[in-house]
Amino acid sequence: MDDILTSRLPPELVEQVFNYCLPPKPVIHASQAPLLLTHVCRAWRRAALDCAPLWAKIVVPSWQECPPGIEHLVVLWLSRSGETPLDIELSMFDMDVQVIPPGDVLDKWIAKLRRICHELAPYRMQVRRLCGVFTDALMSEVGIDEMRNADHIIYCGMLSASRMLTGDETDVEPAGEPLS
Repeated sequence: MDDILTSRLPPELVEQVFNYCLPPKPVIHASQAPLLLTHVCRAWRRAALDCAPLWAKIVVPSWQECPPGIEHLVVLWLSRSGETPLDIELSMFDMDVQVIPPGDVLDKWIAKLRRICHELAPYRMQVRRLCGVFTDALMSEVGIDEMRNADHIIYCGMLSASRMLTGDETDVEPAGEPLS
């Protein structure tokens, strides 16, 4: 059976319809577009996979919400984005919550972010927008200096991972003593 949406409408219009399906802050999850659109039927799957702009917004969730295999999903999104300018959110933690994981979890998360940065390297010239929070040690791996076509970069450097505060520590010193 023919799918009316994809067989009778021009691809540009189908792309617009699919873009309206995207959540304001896309997540890499099967329950939301664009991935959800690929599960409706074969025609929609083909149309969604051919629509590069659907895959050009990449939000890597915080360490608390990150799905297993996120590195592979980012590679999948990048490969589907074609030459479309990219909007990327990539952070050490959720910018609204700012809970830093315990040491062993933090080390694994930093290693995961390094792998993601490695996968992003060939696409740096396509980055239009980058938003993130990284340790100083991760800054060079993010490659901000190579994102020459970006018109919007927001990032915040942090202390090195070994100097970050965890939930067991405090950043308050005794009165009169400066923070170091």
